[in-house]
Amino acid sequence: MKSKPNILVVCAMGYSTSSLIKLQIRRVLESHNIDADLQSVSINNLVNFVNNADMIITSLDLNPEEYDIPVINAMELISGREKEKVIKDILAAIENLE
Repeated sequence: MKSKPNILVVCAMGYSTSSLIKLQIRRVLESHNIDADLQSVSINNLVNFVNNADMIITSLDLNPEEYDIPVINAMELISGREKEKVIKDILAAIENLE
């Protein structure tokens, strides 16, 4: 695992939804003693930040094949459906970062 992953939390405007998701992720990471940089970003600004990121967590339907880093849809962190699966996916992706 990378020492301090840089994670982008992406939504349409980079405010409300990404902030809610970021809060959920921060809680999960803290409970697993994982230190990471979490940054909320709008989809329009993603291009300005993606080159320095290790992972994208999003509420949007992004195509993972368009990026060289893991892309995880985390809308379920807000809705509550399949929340545990998303958390496992995020933790596994962080563990696999080099």
